Amino acid sequence: MNEILEYKKYIGSVEIDLDEKVLHGKVLFINGLITYESVEFDLDELEKEFKDAVNEYLADCKELAIDPEKTCKGQFNVRVTPELHQAANLLAMKNHESLNALVKRALEAEVVVH
Repeated sequence: MNEILEYKKYIGSVEIDLDEKVLHGKVLFINGLITYESVEFDLDELEKEFKDAVNEYLADCKELAIDPEKTCKGQFNVRVTPELHQAANLLAMKNHESLNALVKRALEAEVVVH
């Protein structure tokens, strides 16, 4: 996947099926499955289909009186070695902060948020 689509805080993939000669994708980082495709192998059409899929999902959620899923909730599990876990806990303790605060600071130093 080289490209992504963004619309109303949702992120979609851009994938190529050369055998079928279609562009397709799905909304990323949610539990539900929302897909879209362009049978014309046209990126503009794919983007339109992505936006239509997001709008349809949001309309369905409204009609059903349910909250739409957010792409990222702000919580995730991180799997590390026990040694790294211990070292991070010790560093957080020395810094008089929680492990969560230490990990948040480390991510903020490495990741650019748009």
